Amino acid sequence: SEAEFGSPQNYRLRIRNPGTAVAKNVEVLLQAGSYGSNQSSIGDIQPGDERVIDVELLFEQNGSIPVVATARSEASKLEAKGDIQV
Repeated sequence: SEAEFGSPQNYRLRIRNPGTAVAKNVEVLLQAGSYGSNQSSIGDIQPGDERVIDVELLFEQNGSIPVVATARSEASKLEAKGDIQV
C-alpha cells in the first residue's frame, strides 16, 4: 500500500473464476483515481481457474491515490472490484 514517489512499482493482480461456468471475454480495468486508467482483455477464464497479470505503476503525485481494479465479463454478466489506497 506504499509506493516510492517517482519510482516504478510492480504489482500482481489475480483474477479468479470461482464459479462453475466459463467467464467469457474477461476484461480488466485498472484506474488510479483521476490520474489515469488502462484496460486489457484477458479472454476466457475456466471454472476454478485464475489469470495473473503483472502491472507496473509509476506514481508522480504525493499523497494517497485510490487504485481500483475491475474485472468484468459483459458476455457472462459478471463484475468484481478490488481497491487499495496507495
